[in-house]
Amino acid sequence: MVFFLYGQDTYRVLLRAREIVVDDRKTRGVSSRVFRWDGEVDSKDDLLREARSCSLFGGQTLFILENIFSSKEATSIVASLLDHLGTVVIICRGNPPRSSATTSLLSLASCYAYPLLEGKALREHIVQEFKGHGVDPNSELVELLAKTLASDPWSMAQEIKKVSLALKAGVKDWKLLLSLPALTNVFETVEAIARKDLSGALSRVAQHIQKGDDPLYLLAMIVFQYRLLLEVQNQEKGGKLAFPQRKALSISSTLSRQEIKDSYKNIWETEVQIKTGKKDPVEGLFSLLFALSS
Repeated sequence: MVFFLYGQDTYRVLLRAREIVVDDRKTRGVSSRVFRWDGEVDSKDDLLREARSCSLFGGQTLFILENIFSSKEATSIVASLLDHLGTVVIICRGNPPRSSATTSLLSLASCYAYPLLEGKALREHIVQEFKGHGVDPNSELVELLAKTLASDPWSMAQEIKKVSLALKAGVKDWKLLLSLPALTNVFETVEAIARKDLSGALSRVAQHIQKGDDPLYLLAMIVFQYRLLLEVQNQEKGGKLAFPQRKALSISSTLSRQEIKDSYKNIWETEVQIKTGKKDPVEGLFSLLFALSS
């Protein structure tokens, strides 16, 4: 049997490959072998040599093939799959090229496409990942991860694992555990807003835009920061604070609670306008900075 796994979500591609390996061992026993072949460094002869060895000695081997389209012999390898190999898992990290090899694979293999998730499917995936670690996440945590790490499934998986372990160990404030890109820069941006330093706030956000960061990602980080400002104002004085709390406390001391609430409302309205298409994401983000810094 041939499995063809492909798509931009390489985390789910490799997760499915691992599931196939586990299921194969349950069926054939722990003595079954796994043979890995890489089209960038290995040849068709290497693959067929292993297949002949299995045939001669009666071994049971699961073949895992990667970068098959990098091989000049891709078409002939695909033609050989059913004739010479048993169970085969073909992994393509991304979308396969348009080629005769791809056409053949799509017709003879059990195909599983894994595009990057979005919307409801992404949020359901995040919930299931947490439940796999024995944790039932709240909607705020799911939403923050969905907004900030949708394009980076591997980082998302690491954050979910880290937060799950901490929550099971009794840590209550999961926000202090996240290692999200741009968070430090957003601290500086919010500090600039609090100082009414429009130029500084615009400059920091512009750096992210120029690097190609998603405006909605930056907006989600600003939302996260303002929620933290409200939370630290509610906390009692004293006690040891983690870095995000200390930073938030230093910023919140320069703003009144009403100012923070008004800013948070403004951020929420901007997010709605961007998501409903009433504002361009970049234009909306810069307009928000003007409003918050005025």
